[in-house]
Amino acid sequence: MKTALIGFHNRAYLSNINDLFKRRGYEVTSVGTLDDMLNAMRIIEGKPSNNYDWYAMDTNLGKPGQGDCEPAKTIYLLVEGRVGEGSAHFISLTGAGAAQEAAEREGIPVLDKCDLSTKFLPMISRV
Repeated sequence: MKTALIGFHNRAYLSNINDLFKRRGYEVTSVGTLDDMLNAMRIIEGKPSNNYDWYAMDTNLGKPGQGDCEPAKTIYLLVEGRVGEGSAHFISLTGAGAAQEAAEREGIPVLDKCDLSTKFLPMISRV
């Protein structure tokens, strides 16, 4: 079964993204904080021991409205190798323009939440 780890601080948004993945056949682990996301990944010696097919999260998880991309950077750096080899997918979503700009500067995959239906849904549908 395909798996997804999703992390969003807004509970309603988290529930909506959870449903989007479930309708596409994913087993989903949903969390609301960066710490919970890291715990779900079971980091051992700096590497995740629990791997997922998809990682989707708030760019600034736990820091709503702030122009911070550190939460997304933290997770992306842990899965970047798997993303590069095609065995995992990662996207961060944000409604904060400054967070999106920061992520783009850092090379972290990011989309504006307004692009959910036009860009994000096609991404998770074709995997």
